[in-house]
Amino acid sequence: MLKNEDKVKEYKIGLISLTCIGVGTMIGSGWLFSSYYAAQIAGAHAYYSWIITAIIILILGLCLAEIATVYPKRGLMARLLVISHNKEFGIICAIATWLGLTAVVATEAEGSVQYISSLSPALGEHIFNTQIHELTGWGLLIAIGFILCYGLINYWGIKILSHSNVILTTWKIIIPIITAVTIMFAAFYSGNFSGVHETTSGTSGITEIFIAMIGAGMIYSFNGFQNIVSFSSEAKNPRRNIPLAMIFAVILTLFIYLLLQTAFIGSITPSSLAKGWSGLNFTSPFVQITAMLNLNLIMIVLYADSVISPAGTGLLYAGSTTRLVTAMAQDGQMPKFFDHYCRFNFSRRSLYLIMILAIMFLLLFRSWTALVEFLSLFYVISYMSIPLALSKLHSKNIKGYFRFPIPKIVLPLIFIFLSYLFTCSKFPYTAYVSLFMIVAYCVFLLSQLKSGAKMGFTIKNSCLMIIYLIVLSCISFIGPKIYDGMGYVSTPIFFLLLIIASLTVFYTSTYYFNNDPEVPAEEIQ
Repeated sequence: MLKNEDKVKEYKIGLISLTCIGVGTMIGSGWLFSSYYAAQIAGAHAYYSWIITAIIILILGLCLAEIATVYPKRGLMARLLVISHNKEFGIICAIATWLGLTAVVATEAEGSVQYISSLSPALGEHIFNTQIHELTGWGLLIAIGFILCYGLINYWGIKILSHSNVILTTWKIIIPIITAVTIMFAAFYSGNFSGVHETTSGTSGITEIFIAMIGAGMIYSFNGFQNIVSFSSEAKNPRRNIPLAMIFAVILTLFIYLLLQTAFIGSITPSSLAKGWSGLNFTSPFVQITAMLNLNLIMIVLYADSVISPAGTGLLYAGSTTRLVTAMAQDGQMPKFFDHYCRFNFSRRSLYLIMILAIMFLLLFRSWTALVEFLSLFYVISYMSIPLALSKLHSKNIKGYFRFPIPKIVLPLIFIFLSYLFTCSKFPYTAYVSLFMIVAYCVFLLSQLKSGAKMGFTIKNSCLMIIYLIVLSCISFIGPKIYDGMGYVSTPIFFLLLIIASLTVFYTSTYYFNNDPEVPAEEIQ
């Protein structure tokens, strides 16, 4: 018995491994596209977008790290509000986490196909329409093929890639850095950073900085931070290593994305900016830049990476999201039908659901940027669970071994900012996401009705967040035209409504839902 315990201790994950998990999952297809879309939306102001995104993610990550030191559970991100409140209250954020991770499978496949389309003009016109920036019918078939491959590998054995994880992570870190540095040595126009160029909205104001966080895929790119706490139960000295790994991973990832942003902005010839940053038109940004600079070796490597890196990410997310669905079924948030294991110790029924939904997302959103902007809203909803859960646990005097500073000020502020980011995605995207969530919520209610749950109790404890999403969508609809709203209210009134709604939900969740939090299954001593 002692020997077995010693064996378990030998395989605890250390600080370096935890950091690599975070960095490896934060650098996916985002690095291939985000610098281009960020420049197109915000121009040289994109740096502020990256830095603000990293700060927000770091705050959320450290708050999550505090919870993880008390509740070191697998799939923690989707179970936060189950722990702090109950399964009914947590259903909306859990569904958002699930749908957001499912959409990643489609996004990675879509990103690969979009990059492959620039291999040759003859191939490109058949799989990607450069006029409307969408995959064609053939492009969709190829992307669906990628998704099915992710599913098949998970179906027959995800362990095929388990031993190559370190190699894939190293590849993901080194290739972007080499690409950025090589481009900067080949071409660098410093005037691009000081000149004022028109952005997508025709201005160069502060609004574009926040719009780029969603529209350019920055939130999407940093989403992998939550994977660090997914391994909290297997981490060595989690009180110290989880917060440190979160800090190191976010800082290293930010450095890489800033390097890529510098390379992209600096490589564009001034003559190409005659119509401003919004006039740029790339299908495969870094491949096309390296081709123009005759960096043929780097271009070949980028083509390989456009398949390898997204495929590795898509494969891992297909597997992890399948397990998330099974965990939700075990928590009573999904039908028990999905809590069924095959001989490979995972649920194939959950895998089938993930594959079907991923293909559905692909068919609905035929371009990388459209799908990323859509799924980033799911991430924002998911992130809302972090300040809500931590504030609730503090109200119950449950505090982690690692303490986030001044939580009574930071937690409501971060919740307000997340609500603002939701509206930044613009109407009607906010309405589409709310509609998705309403449909999923109705499915949940039907499953509870079938299981014999008391519907009055269920609706009372679960309706707050779905009502809040509807309110945010309405605020987005009546808001300023800069957010694609109807312009019925001025910008100050828009922010006032947003702040009032956010604080109402935050404090209602903290002090008026008196359900006792779940007793820790495993508490670190």
